[in-house]
Amino acid sequence: MIVVTLPTIQAQHPLPSVPEAIRQGGLLLQAAWVTQAQSGQWFSANTGTYVRGLQTTDSYQYPAHGNPLAALVVNTAPHARLIEEGHGGFHLPSRIPWATTRKARRTKRGRWYLIIPFRHGAHRTGTGITGQAQRTMLPRPVYARARRLQPGQHLTAHVSAGRGVHMPGLTPYRPAYAPNIRPHYTHASIHEGLSKRGARGHTQYLTFRTMRQDSPGWHIPPQAPRPIAHWVVRQQTPVVAQLLVDAATRDVQAALLRQLGRTP
Repeated sequence: MIVVTLPTIQAQHPLPSVPEAIRQGGLLLQAAWVTQAQSGQWFSANTGTYVRGLQTTDSYQYPAHGNPLAALVVNTAPHARLIEEGHGGFHLPSRIPWATTRKARRTKRGRWYLIIPFRHGAHRTGTGITGQAQRTMLPRPVYARARRLQPGQHLTAHVSAGRGVHMPGLTPYRPAYAPNIRPHYTHASIHEGLSKRGARGHTQYLTFRTMRQDSPGWHIPPQAPRPIAHWVVRQQTPVVAQLLVDAATRDVQAALLRQLGRTP
């Protein structure tokens, strides 16, 4: 979670325009944060989750903590701080609090595991396709076969049997990060087990992988910091400050006119 707070203002006299300026300033920061995160400047992955963390019902809070002179913009994505601050490489199963993870399951032998869904996009052509969409997009032949899947069926590199439908040309996955390379082990294709879910017009293409608490893979490569929130605050501070100055100026002028017995 990453939080951006507008400075709290202490007011001795009524300032009717300032609270509205603070509310608008918070919304401006939120919109600028979303726009910057979607710009493609910062991300090679995780764009969608990070942006959705800026668009939840808890992402913008006004008044903040009941104070009409404070606003709060929050990125609620669980990995937002890792993105902003960066991290070294680590073994993901070793970082998971298995006993308190809501979706974790246990085998009969008491070993924890998670079923991880991976979403794949429909094949598309043309302009306006983001880098993230291109990375998750199904290749044309795989998409053509996946569209014809019936409920309960899935694609497989093996001979068609049961609910498995043979998909020729599925190549084994080759990890790019060295710690995930396992000698004498061949990884399944990233499209192995691909299934189709949802009604027409709302179709999703999914694969599922199992992460165990003692899985040898699932090593996450290091990432440099991507201080998106800091960049947005630096860029938007003059704009928000001017909003507050203009609002305070209007309120002070109105107060002076009232003191002079004139209607503002």
